[in-house]
Amino acid sequence: MRFKISQMAAYTIADLTDLDAELVERIYSLPSKADTFDLNAPIEVLQKARDELNELIKTNAEYNTAVYNEILKEIDYLATPD
Repeated sequence: MRFKISQMAAYTIADLTDLDAELVERIYSLPSKADTFDLNAPIEVLQKARDELNELIKTNAEYNTAVYNEILKEIDYLATPD
């Protein structure tokens, strides 16, 4: 599927979740000045990233939960099929 995802959300899941190395490479090869990216990935990849990020937020108090909760909302929205 093709998703429009914010740069912050894309970089967050690339850095903090267990994405496929090829997908991480594609995310980092996108123009760095873009606010949003068109990301081609199976919906299951975003669902897995959502679950991993959610668990990370719950278990690590040092993360700014307000920021990560906003990213999580975006990923959850994209990962939920219509």
